[in-house]
Amino acid sequence: MHVIYGYVPCAICKTAKAKRFCPGIREEICPGCCGAGRERTIDCPLNCEYLAEAHRHEKKPESDPSAMPGVGVRLEDDFLQANEFLIVLVGSAMCEAFRPHTNALDTDAVAALDALAETGKARAAGVVYEAKPVNPIAADMFEAVEARIADVRRRMEEADGKYSLPDPIVEGVVLFLQRVAFGLNNGRPKCKAFLVFLSQFYVNVKDAEAEAEEAGGDEPLVVL
Repeated sequence: MHVIYGYVPCAICKTAKAKRFCPGIREEICPGCCGAGRERTIDCPLNCEYLAEAHRHEKKPESDPSAMPGVGVRLEDDFLQANEFLIVLVGSAMCEAFRPHTNALDTDAVAALDALAETGKARAAGVVYEAKPVNPIAADMFEAVEARIADVRRRMEEADGKYSLPDPIVEGVVLFLQRVAFGLNNGRPKCKAFLVFLSQFYVNVKDAEAEAEEAGGDEPLVVL
């Protein structure tokens, strides 16, 4: 890059002064090109400080209320509070699955959630059906959540049958996450706002279990 008297031109437009390092293209760029290319032409990593800041302040495009997942289904605050840790476990499972994929997008997570919702509806109707996505990133997230739910149920069964995890509760948690993704969609083709949201829920289950055992806990991690 040609530098004249401390002036570093933007790696994208080549004219404006570069003022920030872009981890997406690993070059110095100007704020204008950062804003224009963010989640459009630039594949922004989740740990980019400018991405997180933009998500906090950006104005979302108007969405069609009728397109919201599960229109007509109410999710009460009591339900969300009672199943908060299950939400964390499911979100954490999705996070673990997409972390190895640096090119993962919100659309991958949405596809996984849609498949989980479809699978849940089939089970509720008594149909043995698994709507696993063809998209490999979405498929990884789908499998991770299914495995996490199965693990939670296994642990509950081992706890003297005192606890259970009904399908409607799992369906409600999936619906909640679908609605969060819907609300965070900024319309950009490489949007990662929902993935950033999921990253906040990441919990190392093994570490959490070790801490619980050390504290003398003897109940499963999910409270219903």
